[in-house]
This record gives sequence, structure tokens and C-alpha cells, in this order.
Amino acid sequence: MANRKHPPTPCENCPYRMDAPRRHWDRAEFEGVLRHEADIEAGVGFGAVYSCHKHGVLPEAERGMCAGWLLDQRKRGLPSIALRLALISERGAGEALEAVSDGGHPMFRTVKAMCRANGVRPKPGAALPAYLRARRRAR
Repeated sequence: MANRKHPPTPCENCPYRMDAPRRHWDRAEFEGVLRHEADIEAGVGFGAVYSCHKHGVLPEAERGMCAGWLLDQRKRGLPSIALRLALISERGAGEALEAVSDGGHPMFRTVKAMCRANGVRPKPGAALPAYLRARRRAR
């Protein structure tokens, strides 16, 4: 297995940083983060593991986790089951979790606050489990 290149601190335009430029990501990215968060809160779904957006040019096996996202996960007790699985199956993931730091930068207190600051608000019904949202759309 290749060694992933996990950044030790959030990059200068990481959306989890309060001092980063706003709306760097496409709106759909923030909506996806909110959907995964709602599924986790509702007790369905596995969440996700988010890679650093600057690592998109690297081969998949080398892409590191987003430091801002990883800090948020650590602060909240690792709600993403996908992250928990990565921690037991990927070499270096546990060390990255322990070593990640905010680098002295102010971070958003919540994922929802980060999304709101970037112009995306949770949609009504977003806290419904994924299968119920799908059922509503099918009607």
C-alpha cells in the first residue's frame, strides 16, 4: 500500500479555516458534506473520508486526508465510520490523526457553521436518513 501524504495542518484555503477564502469549493461539495453529516447524525450511512483538495493531482493511493476535516472529526469523537475503518486499515492514518494541528489558525466550530459561511445552508429534511430522502423523491 502506498503511503498517503497527509498534510499536518490545514492549507491556506482549507474551508475549515475561518481565515481561508470563502466559496473556494463548489456549492455541491458543501452540500455533500452536509448530507454525510446528516446521515451520521441520523444513525445511517458510513460518512466519508475527505481528501485534501490540493491532492487531486496525486494518484488516489497517495491522497492524504484533509487536515481541517480530520481536526473536526477528532474534536467530535470520530463520527465518520469510514474514517474509523481507514484508521484500522491504512498505514499512517492513525499517526496523521494524532499529529494533525490547526497550526494556530482559527477553525470553524461546526461543519454547519463552515458551510453557512460559504453560502450553503442545510436543506429542510436533510437530517432524514438517506433511504427516507430517496423515498420522498420517488413520490
